[in-house]
Amino acid sequence: MNLYDDYDQLNRENYNSFPFYGADRIQAYRLLERELKQYQGVSLESALEGKFIENTGGACIKVESVQSLQLPEFNQEGVRKDIASNLTLLYGVGVNEEIKLRIEGFENLYDLCDHPKWSVEAQKLLKLIEKADLNNLFYAINRWYSQNHPLNLTLGKLLKPEEFIYFDIETLGLSYKPVIVIGLAEYKNFQLNTYQYVVTNINEESSVLHCFKEHLEGKSAMVTYNGKNFDVPYVKERFNRYGIKPFQETPNFDLLFFTRKAWRNTMPNCKLGTVEKYQLDIDRKEDIPGALVPDFYYTYYTKGNPGPLRTIVEHNRQDIISMVYILYKLWREWC
Repeated sequence: MNLYDDYDQLNRENYNSFPFYGADRIQAYRLLERELKQYQGVSLESALEGKFIENTGGACIKVESVQSLQLPEFNQEGVRKDIASNLTLLYGVGVNEEIKLRIEGFENLYDLCDHPKWSVEAQKLLKLIEKADLNNLFYAINRWYSQNHPLNLTLGKLLKPEEFIYFDIETLGLSYKPVIVIGLAEYKNFQLNTYQYVVTNINEESSVLHCFKEHLEGKSAMVTYNGKNFDVPYVKERFNRYGIKPFQETPNFDLLFFTRKAWRNTMPNCKLGTVEKYQLDIDRKEDIPGALVPDFYYTYYTKGNPGPLRTIVEHNRQDIISMVYILYKLWREWC
């Protein structure tokens, strides 16, 4: 039986319904034509430079890449002092109370450890900072500040680079459609390692979900781009569809919120590609717009040609690598 004969008809709907026209679309389809010619008759493993793996969810292709990268570790004492200088982290301390306390000589939470009223709460918060308890620190910050406040991003400096997982998905639609690629990046031993799990058969989508879950083990936080509104809830829905036990969520540093706050007045918009161009000096000369990922995947799936799928994988890999550089640029220049 041909691999592509079992394609679910429901997944073919609305592939050309995206309001996306112009030169970018023309360029994307020229790229598609070249990929089809170049990879005609080439095996999936060769085209993607990956290998098939199997688990309880089925089979998928795993694509790995490594690049040398030295990420800085922040002075933990300095970061803790920076966070502790925000007196309004204390529940009940508003702007007026903070001004009053500073006039009295209390500059940070350490100073308040001897305060007759605020000592107990100050000590509790300092313990959270010392343990890098991000969940409770996020809660303390967001009682007063919005989720795009620089202090929220500063919390990430309490962690080591190895404790983050960078995460991005490619899908066949905006909701209730299969995930086709899950891309992940991890930092270890001065190297950035990317892992991409690629669905080659729609009926085995759950395979990549199991792979994703394994990578979350031992991680303290995830980094996404619009992941709070899209990637994380999307994957949760797919887990639920297959009856897979929910994954343990970690604090999510969604870079879209912070780029909007930091750079929205310096760029036309805050799409990832725009941020790459204006902040990282990266211009993807040959890339597939996200809106056309379903079209490319459908072409791969029906023709049995791995070229379009290779293009999707390359697009996804650049997304997750760019997130690493955006995070550190924000830390270096903004908070």
